[in-house]
Amino acid sequence: MALLSTAVLVPAPAEAAPAWEYLDSMPFELTRFCSAQLPDGRMFIALGSSGGVNQDTWIYDASADDWFEGTYAPSGWWHSSAVAMPNSTVYVFGGVIPGAPGEYNDRVLIYDTATDTWRTGPMNPHATYLGGAAALDDRRILLIGGYYEEALSSCIIFDTVTERFLPAAELPRPRAAGSVVVSGGSVFLIGGLENPPLNEEEVYRYDIAKGTWTQHGTMPEPCSFERAAVGADGMVYLQGGSQGLIYDADPPARARALDLNDMSLHELPVPPEKGADGGLMVSDGRLIMFGGMGDDLVINQDVLSLPLYESSAELGASMVDPGTSVRVNISVELFFVGDLSMTATAHLMKGGVSYGSCSLSTPSGGSATALLDIPEDAVPGEYEVVITDAYLGVGMECTMEFEPLDLTVTGSPTPGEQLDSMQDQLDALQDELEDARNELKEATDAKLDAMIGYVILILVLVTLAVGVVALVRRK
Repeated sequence: MALLSTAVLVPAPAEAAPAWEYLDSMPFELTRFCSAQLPDGRMFIALGSSGGVNQDTWIYDASADDWFEGTYAPSGWWHSSAVAMPNSTVYVFGGVIPGAPGEYNDRVLIYDTATDTWRTGPMNPHATYLGGAAALDDRRILLIGGYYEEALSSCIIFDTVTERFLPAAELPRPRAAGSVVVSGGSVFLIGGLENPPLNEEEVYRYDIAKGTWTQHGTMPEPCSFERAAVGADGMVYLQGGSQGLIYDADPPARARALDLNDMSLHELPVPPEKGADGGLMVSDGRLIMFGGMGDDLVINQDVLSLPLYESSAELGASMVDPGTSVRVNISVELFFVGDLSMTATAHLMKGGVSYGSCSLSTPSGGSATALLDIPEDAVPGEYEVVITDAYLGVGMECTMEFEPLDLTVTGSPTPGEQLDSMQDQLDALQDELEDARNELKEATDAKLDAMIGYVILILVLVTLAVGVVALVRRK
């Protein structure tokens, strides 16, 4: 992929937009913890600090705004990295207990979410803190840079099946305290520190298929220590770190969206609370931040939610005949990112089989429409129209989902049924013709009777007139 040039900072929209909302507070205080979003959308949070070194384990269900307290971890650390695998097992790497010189975590910690149990895994030859970690597939985890007396460029891969470490390509430059996300078959390392107190603006990309690092682009503003989460719209959302050339240990509240396509940064509304070294996730189209350090270095227990986008899909009709078509409409609104150019595919599905598809697209705006053809030989019954492969023209991989749309395909008549229908129509026409004839006959008879009456009346009048004339002459 070609190196992307520096882009611009895009201010928040001037028109009215959604604002941050307070959810129920966290039932605990914690900062400098590790976190990972589970496959079911819940958030794993563990270790960290609430004044000392904690071994806490929590799982947050944002859809229910509910917290589950798990068992204590085998040991507690600051600034570890966590990765949740597809089987919902969480692996924790690295971490530090501050001191002189400090103690590093050199063991892999493994948490089973199904049984709420921890175990200590193998020795970790990449014992750092403030490093990155990302799942490459359903068994491998990439550990990225971090600190061990200085910022490192070294990386290593952990195989969760064999529980062995494998070599990996090095970063182009040493990095620690960067933000790590996975999108579109690549791992991205955003910003970080190389030579403190200088923040860095480069974004590095690890191609999972090739196993190589390249510089993906340069942001318009350096940053470090930011929490990152990828939205279904393909944008990367950042919060809670230090921005600008010089690292700030007590940064102001700020949240942004990074477009990895053009490296532009889009400002979000300023959070009403700070959350340095806290947590960040995207759930059901909302950006949710929690924990971390607030004002005056007081640990923040607030949970804040900000709507990011809305999506919808609908059909022009709920019932169609074979050999016809139905209109499919989809709409997406990104509240803080504009200039959409949407594409998607609609499939006519039944029993997991596709019976046709159509492409939806629009060069600009958040609405697209197209006609989905219904095959002439479509079997009558219930179908679903499923929207896939949506892309909004911003960000990287779009994972936005639309609810399947119910569609009924009505029965197509057989030749015999068509003949019977035509005969019924012919009989009806014959009945109508006979009725018309009868009405005409009745009308004709009535007209003839009227004419005879008129003739008789005329004869009577003539007779009277003749009689009057004769009478006058006689006189």
